[in-house]
Amino acid sequence: MMMYYAHTQHGELMTAFEVKDRLKRGLLKADQRKFFCPKCHQPVRYLDCPPKQPYFKHYARQNSNLENESLWHKYYKKQLAQRLQAVGYSAEMEVPMSHKERRSDVWVDFRGKKVTLEVQSSLLSLQEVVEREADYAEEGGQVIWLLNPSPQKYQVQVNHLDRLAPFLSISPVFGLYVPFLEGDKVRLDQLTSFGKVCQRIRLTIEDYLLLKLFPPEDLIFTPSTLPPSSRLSEEACRSKKKRVLLSPNAYEKIFLSRLYQWHKSLEDLPLSLFSFADKCLWVKEDAWLVKAYSYLLAQEEVEEGMLEELLHQRPFKEDCLPLYRNFLQAGYREKKD
Repeated sequence: MMMYYAHTQHGELMTAFEVKDRLKRGLLKADQRKFFCPKCHQPVRYLDCPPKQPYFKHYARQNSNLENESLWHKYYKKQLAQRLQAVGYSAEMEVPMSHKERRSDVWVDFRGKKVTLEVQSSLLSLQEVVEREADYAEEGGQVIWLLNPSPQKYQVQVNHLDRLAPFLSISPVFGLYVPFLEGDKVRLDQLTSFGKVCQRIRLTIEDYLLLKLFPPEDLIFTPSTLPPSSRLSEEACRSKKKRVLLSPNAYEKIFLSRLYQWHKSLEDLPLSLFSFADKCLWVKEDAWLVKAYSYLLAQEEVEEGMLEELLHQRPFKEDCLPLYRNFLQAGYREKKD
C-alpha cells in the first residue's frame, strides 16, 4: 500500500514530496534517509518512479508480519475469553465503551472487579497507554496489558527498553515485570534495575488475575538493590574512558558539557566508575553515567534530588516513580558513604 507520509529515525514527519525536494537539493543527510511508518513504526522504503508521484511503501516481509500480528491478536482474544468462560467468569470480546470510540479486547467481571484485557502487538507510547487506562477507568475498569512476545520489538533487550517502559508493572507478588501472553500461559519477565530478566514466571490467566487483583495483604514488594552485573577490566576501563572522550554518545556529550561547566574533567573521576557496562532500566544514560553523576554530586554535597533532574527518564508510568527514586537514592548514598 502506498503512503505519502513517514517518520525519519529522528522522529520528523515528512511527506514524500519533501523527501524528493530535499534529495534534489542535497539537503537530506545520510542519517535522515531511513523512514518509518507513522502507524506501525516499521521501516518503509521511499520510492520515486515517474510518472507516479513519490511515495513510501512497506517492505513485503513486514506486511506479512503485520498480518501475522493481526491473526495473533484475534486468536488470543478468543482464547482468553473462552478460557475465562470455561472456569466460570463472565468474559466478552470487543465490548464498546459507552462514551468513547474504544473497544475492550476482552472485558471480564473477575470476582466483582471489572477488567479489560488488552492484547497488544503494536507499539504504544506512554501517552497512549495512560490515556487508554484513564478511559477504561471512567468505565470502572482496570486495564491488564498482555504483550505479544513474538515480535522482535517487544523482546526484553537493552535497545528495546524505551518500548517496554510504558508496560512496566509492579506487584507485591511479582515485583517489577513486563507481562506477555505466551501460548496458554501468562509469562511475567521480572526485571532488574539494569533492564535484565532475573526470573520468568508462567501461570494461567485466572491465577494471574487473582494474584494481580487480590494480592495477599501481608506482602510488600522490596525492590532489588543488586549492583550492575557486567564489570570491565582495568584495561577496558581505560579504553572506554578514551572512547568517551573521543567519540561520546549523545548522553555522554551532555555529561562532558556539564563537567566543563563544573570545572571538572574525566580525569577527576575514579577509573572504577568506567567499569560499569550495563544499561539502565529507568534512564537513558548507561549505568556508568548514573554512577558518575552520583559520585560528583556526593562529592559536592549536592542534594540527592538533583540527580533526578540531570538524568533522562524512560517513559514509564507514575506508579514506577518510587522504584526509580529508590534506585537513584541507593546509588547516591553509596557514593556519599
